Amino acid sequence: MRILVWLLLCTFVFADDIYITSPQEDDVYCIGSTLPIIYHVRGSGMANIGRANATLVSDDPPIVLDIPGSESSGEHGVDHLVRWTLPASLSNGPYSLRVAGLATYRCSKNRDGQAPYESCQITLEKSVSLTIINC
Repeated sequence: MRILVWLLLCTFVFADDIYITSPQEDDVYCIGSTLPIIYHVRGSGMANIGRANATLVSDDPPIVLDIPGSESSGEHGVDHLVRWTLPASLSNGPYSLRVAGLATYRCSKNRDGQAPYESCQITLEKSVSLTIINC
């Protein structure tokens, strides 16, 4: 039984995680108002996020806006705060605030779990839904 538990635990790779404090899920903001963005990266394992940044994403119309000043310092457990004025060019509708970072971890070069090892990368992300309206 101990061996089975050990094998199950070894199949998971623990990774850093992103926590978004603001905005909250389903918040509503007016075009031209200030959107406070607060997030932090918590170190949790073998896949480490060096830096993260925020983008505003919409499906209709398709938009991906990088938020100036939203790149984190790479310091874990520290809140990163940016206040961003929502541009007048945005349309009313649903959006997602996405915070993402490139995580680096050690992986088997031959993908068999054995040496030699190399650095691999994966994008880790979190997002919250919000609505933007013209008030």
